[in-house]
Amino acid sequence: MIKVSILMPAFNAERFIRNALASIPKTDEIEIIVVNDGSTDKTAAIAKEFDVKLIDRKKNMGVGYSRKEALAAAQGEYIMFFDSDDTLNTENFKKVVEMLDGTDIVYYDMINNNGEIYHLNDYYKTKVVGMVKFIRREYANKFDYPALPRYEDVTFNEMLQSLPHTEKFSNLIVVNYNNPRYDSTSAKWLRGEL
Repeated sequence: MIKVSILMPAFNAERFIRNALASIPKTDEIEIIVVNDGSTDKTAAIAKEFDVKLIDRKKNMGVGYSRKEALAAAQGEYIMFFDSDDTLNTENFKKVVEMLDGTDIVYYDMINNNGEIYHLNDYYKTKVVGMVKFIRREYANKFDYPALPRYEDVTFNEMLQSLPHTEKFSNLIVVNYNNPRYDSTSAKWLRGEL
């Protein structure tokens, strides 16, 4: 049985994706779905080196559409959104997977390149909305993932919080968040380059 589907959009991620994929434990309980979102570099070829389900799109559609497509293909009891330029703290990831017990949302913490820890709690679950949780797939599928060009994770998180659900906080750092990063899409957008 697949316990967790890791959903990874990737666009021109050849510099990072190998490290991201290598940080994911290789077990029968973990399914990795990579959506190659019209990359013009070696992203798809690198993804094929790993045991992943590859959705290889020729046209760039954006992260929202990619996550929506990956979610539709997922088979795991839980889903986790994971960016192609981040890495997992593998041991903490395994510990949180062991905590997945039917709870709708299980939050974890992440740390950025400056050593800043995003500690998820009842307050920050609405402020830090991206890759900080495992979501029971049956609960995630109550909502239509928004295929927006930006801030789709904010909209989706608002949807997740809108219905009664069960949740818990692991207090474990699971994701090494590759931020700040000058060449990231969000950084370019904030500088007005997109």
